[in-house]
Amino acid sequence: MNSTASLKKEKTDITDDLFHQLFPGVVNPNGSVIARQLSRAHCVDNTDEVQRIRASHPTSEIHVLRGGRLLGELYPLRAFGDVRFKWPLDLQKVVLEPLGSPAPPNLFTPPYLTVSPEVFYHKLTANDKFLVLATDGLWEWLDPDTVVRLVLLDIQERKLGEKSHKKPIDENCATHIIRHALGGVSGGESKQYERLIDILQVPPGRARNYRDDISIIVIHFNEKYLQETDSSAVSAEPMEMQAN
Repeated sequence: MNSTASLKKEKTDITDDLFHQLFPGVVNPNGSVIARQLSRAHCVDNTDEVQRIRASHPTSEIHVLRGGRLLGELYPLRAFGDVRFKWPLDLQKVVLEPLGSPAPPNLFTPPYLTVSPEVFYHKLTANDKFLVLATDGLWEWLDPDTVVRLVLLDIQERKLGEKSHKKPIDENCATHIIRHALGGVSGGESKQYERLIDILQVPPGRARNYRDDISIIVIHFNEKYLQETDSSAVSAEPMEMQAN
């Protein structure tokens, strides 16, 4: 059972959609749940990324990272597309400038942007219950531990609802997370919906001033399979970190 939800602004760049963080929800024997991070942000907050970028270009290029962005423009430091940060200047003058897309300033030694991902290998155990993938818009509202607690709570409520034949409020776990992210986690459902309606009624042209794009995928692992298989021999498929 997997669930997906997406909330976007009027215009979305492909790099925004690919800026994901991955967090498995790990349930401890005592019933508590924690988030284990399987990805790292590819931006200036990541010192390894900053060092990688600077080491790839001459030290004389002091504007490689400016204002927390690549060449003063792009926030993610790894991405699909965005060829303005990859192609040499002479090629851009022929292909992109006639289309009204000039090269970024201080483009001397491209490429500055890579699509190469970082890869983590994570062995699944019976304690791994689900995986949350989300764009950075979600993490501006909720921290990872809150997100995995919301997923676990939603799973538990759905099990109770099945017994009482009560329809759940949200269609799936991903929608459940978005409702709590934008509506808040306090004040009861009525107050939560008031806040949710207010923020969703912001006109598309102004929405970016209040929230970033939010796309969420929740993957539920097969608990029975993991329990029946020796946990030391169970290995997840290679999980690629966000290529931004």
